[in-house]
Amino acid sequence: MSQQPKHPVQVELWRSFTTKDGKGGNAAGVVLDAKDLDIDRMQEIATVMGVSETAFIRGIGQDARKACIEIFFFTPTTQVGLCGHATVASGAALLERGSLEPGDYMQNTTLGSVDVRTRNSGHASFIAYHQPVPKQRMNLRNDEVASALGIESKKLLKSFHPMSLDTDALVGVRSNDDLQEIVMDHERLTRFLLRHTLEGMHVFALCDKEEGVVADCRNFAPTVGIPEESATGSATGLLAAELIKQQIIRELQGRMLFRQGKSLGLDSEIWVSAEGSVSDPDVYVGGLAVKDEEREVIV
Repeated sequence: MSQQPKHPVQVELWRSFTTKDGKGGNAAGVVLDAKDLDIDRMQEIATVMGVSETAFIRGIGQDARKACIEIFFFTPTTQVGLCGHATVASGAALLERGSLEPGDYMQNTTLGSVDVRTRNSGHASFIAYHQPVPKQRMNLRNDEVASALGIESKKLLKSFHPMSLDTDALVGVRSNDDLQEIVMDHERLTRFLLRHTLEGMHVFALCDKEEGVVADCRNFAPTVGIPEESATGSATGLLAAELIKQQIIRELQGRMLFRQGKSLGLDSEIWVSAEGSVSDPDVYVGGLAVKDEEREVIV
């Protein structure tokens, strides 16, 4: 059987969840015209790009109320249902091209539809998306979690029991020093994640003395080809909702800041807002995105 001819594909490289001065953030690839790409070619492009996720926009339509886009997400090794920072990057790329006007649109993913809000913010675009409600939750054992992290159990945050929500483990540690001192053994963590059918672990330390900052975070997802990520929107959204439900965050007013990426030298800012009730908050995760470059990939 003859091979399909290879063609050039334009991929934009963005950084999402940057600081206000455009530093840090998490790199994401964005293919704005992916309607003719099959799954294998999208995976090949994501592998070549080598960033934690690449987004592929399959089409743009319109329903009775707002624009709708069809979008797929791939890590360098596999397809995933939703990616926060690639959602932010995609929204910013569509605004820059003029394919969307500032406002709301619907993002259709393999996990369902996600509401996205956009606005221009000086040198960059601010994109926020509605965090899907997790379908599965499970408590995790302290000793297992501590062993997976390579730390003593006494360093775990006493006020927050380790848990998993869908494919993410959420784990609190006592202090930012404890957080930054973690030296991850990825093989050991992978065994733990696979045993519990999880993709990643989101580890956080509360910042109770710094006004406006809720927590510092680190995220490890070796099972999907991401040793450590500098900014993780979806896991941060899950964490924010859980902190609100447990009344560790006691107010739903204003935007809440979560920081990530310090251990990688990529200080990043993830903003979360919440609506509704404490028992059932509607969480939006957002941040700034800036474009770095365009690449041509032959597939």
